[in-house]
Amino acid sequence: MIQLIAISGSLRSNSSNTRLIKRITEIAGDIATIDIFTDLHQLPHFNPDNEPSDDVFVRELTQRMRVADGLIISTPEYAHGVPGSLKNALDWLVSSDAFINKPFALYHACDRSIHAPQSLIEILKTMSGIHITQADVTINMRTTTDTSDDILQTPTSINKIKTSLTILSKIIQ
Repeated sequence: MIQLIAISGSLRSNSSNTRLIKRITEIAGDIATIDIFTDLHQLPHFNPDNEPSDDVFVRELTQRMRVADGLIISTPEYAHGVPGSLKNALDWLVSSDAFINKPFALYHACDRSIHAPQSLIEILKTMSGIHITQADVTINMRTTTDTSDDILQTPTSINKIKTSLTILSKIIQ
């Protein structure tokens, strides 16, 4: 079974991106083990003068990324860009070998985000990540008729997530 690390780019306590990441862990079953990194808010501001090993949260992120077979990110788009806290985490990873040649997929909780995903793909490819486009998932949790938790329970949503994880698993193995 593959080991994936998942990161929500949102710091909101009730974020749809975080709920989507949590739902992935429930659906993964025997396809993958999902390790959710929840300490994005604990990472210090990136400073290349500081050693990554000097901070417990940076060490934790780096180690967990190093043992993972791949990465899933679900993030909001802020002002047409990647949230600063997520970019900060990625900047810390640049200074290590933890992410080199790791497959990644992007999950979207809103179908209106178009700029941040493209920017994130560019950032992660620059970091030597391998974008598995077939494993990207969009589940539009912005609706006026259903709650986002209801949307994550639908057969369509479950199938999208399982298909994505299966694709990642086959490519990684």
